[in-house]
Amino acid sequence: MDLRLFGKEGFYGWIVLAAAGVLGIVGGGGMFYSFGAFLPSICKEFGWSRGLVSGALAMFIIIVSLSAPAVGFFVSKYGPRMALVVGNTVGVAGLLLLAVHKQIWQFYTAYGVLIGLGVGLGGFIAVTALANNWFRKKAPLAMGIVVGAIGFGGIVMIPVIVYMIENMGWRRAYMVLAGLVFLFAVVIPGLLIRNKPEDLGQRPDGALLSEASQVDGTPQAAGHATPADFSVKEALRTRALWLLVIANTSIIFLLTILMAHQVAFLQGIGISAAVAGMLLGLISGTSTLGNLLMGFLALKFNLKNLSLAGFFLMFLSAVLLIFTASLPMAVAYTVLFGFGYGMSWIGITSFVAAYFGPKNYPQIYGNVMIFSAIGNFGAPLAGIIFDMMKSYHIAFIAGLVAAIAGFAAMVFMKQPVRLSGKG
Repeated sequence: MDLRLFGKEGFYGWIVLAAAGVLGIVGGGGMFYSFGAFLPSICKEFGWSRGLVSGALAMFIIIVSLSAPAVGFFVSKYGPRMALVVGNTVGVAGLLLLAVHKQIWQFYTAYGVLIGLGVGLGGFIAVTALANNWFRKKAPLAMGIVVGAIGFGGIVMIPVIVYMIENMGWRRAYMVLAGLVFLFAVVIPGLLIRNKPEDLGQRPDGALLSEASQVDGTPQAAGHATPADFSVKEALRTRALWLLVIANTSIIFLLTILMAHQVAFLQGIGISAAVAGMLLGLISGTSTLGNLLMGFLALKFNLKNLSLAGFFLMFLSAVLLIFTASLPMAVAYTVLFGFGYGMSWIGITSFVAAYFGPKNYPQIYGNVMIFSAIGNFGAPLAGIIFDMMKSYHIAFIAGLVAAIAGFAAMVFMKQPVRLSGKG
């Protein structure tokens, strides 16, 4: 490796993003997006209902959400690298338990608790904190790259996982995933990632000392930039934060329905397991494109308008989902949802940094996540509805209502004014 990257005249930020991106691909695809691919096999082997099994995904996201403030504190105190290494090691333990579990409580412990804690600590908050630490002017683009990598993990990993399940069984597939996650989400980040440019005597965005005043302040996302960092308490007193909570919750609600039940739903309307798995991966792929598109566009265009466009695409997707009865319609709603989800997610995370400042971003975003826990009930609610009615129709209507709520929250959101005047 070129040692100049570590010097005061170099910039190591892109190496950090690359390592975080590889982690997102393998960790996101192997521990989050894979749930729906394993669900049919596990239900079939043990005779468990979809609602019962989907509850583990709800527990996973509830734990990710409830632990978010503590994760934010951990990231702020010990740095993103430590969070990534420790968290993903716990996630590997969860994958190993999934490979040998035989009881439902073991399944919930493995996926809901261990992988939930692992992904919470070693996932979204830590990698987006890295993006905010290393970049200011290009923060939306950096955010799009690290978040997009997680979505790209779905399109890369899910077809591989489906293939492994069909050819070596779901238990061995979990064992292989554990090895991959350990290598790419624990070892490589531990070796390559540095927490912030100041650790190497560098500046955000690779600026020289003479340019520091241009990048040391706040994010430059489409004209939205707070003049001073908010504390956690100050942020919680603003209407903007609570509207971000509503928007974030709506995304989680619709996303968990699709992640847990899309493969089973598509198989129910006559689409093969392989194609259904590919469409689940397509959500990840198109969301990655949406992440990157949002990252580039947010450098020049209004962040709020772009976010509204993302939520509108999710609304159209939810409408199509309700009436989907064929492969072309399934492809259409998948693509619309992926792009809309990808754009909206980057919008929300960028707003947290742009409205409240990068200094306390991990803790403030952690509070957004904990109050969004209601969205986690999308997966088990859809499973319960299916078990009762043998149809996902009502569950998909609930997803449509969530998309409308998210769009409305973004419409009414405005940049908050910091009243205390303290640094």
